[in-house]
Amino acid sequence: MPGNHEPASNRSFYLSLAGSTLKAAVVIALLVGGIVVMANAFENQGGGKAIGTSSPSSSPSSSPSPSPSKPPKQPPPPQLQGTKMFVYNTTTQSGLAAATANRLVKRFGVVVPGLGSKSAYVGDASARDTTAVYYRDSAYKESAQWLAEHFFPQGTTVGKLPPGTNVPKDALIVVYLGNDFIA
Repeated sequence: MPGNHEPASNRSFYLSLAGSTLKAAVVIALLVGGIVVMANAFENQGGGKAIGTSSPSSSPSSSPSPSPSKPPKQPPPPQLQGTKMFVYNTTTQSGLAAATANRLVKRFGVVVPGLGSKSAYVGDASARDTTAVYYRDSAYKESAQWLAEHFFPQGTTVGKLPPGTNVPKDALIVVYLGNDFIA
């Protein structure tokens, strides 16, 4: 009996085809969504063995990190806590040096004497495009580098404070905030 298995009309055939296609798309979307959820759920858990591996491996995982621009939080180096700092604003943004000094004090425990008053440790300086962190003594080089890498913009200059710089003698780290700091 030819024709018994054919749909009554072309219209019902296309509706049937569209319904099947839609159902297949929903199933595929659910499978992909489930895989993504499971991959994210187990991405940051260490110590476990991935399914399908035969032996533990000491090599680092090749999974991408969630945000390469933000390094993991690390404690400040020992010399940063209690270090006397001077912060200069070389931009046109008013109050930037004081606001930055307050953040440094709260976040890292540095000391900026006289903060909140007319202080010799917070002020303005000649315009600069890039931020610079200087250390007075080589014992503070690591701390200055750490601050440049973890607090200030990428490309911040780090160096020894040039001789003859008009900075209070007890300031061990000096920061010149450039236009890149407000960008």
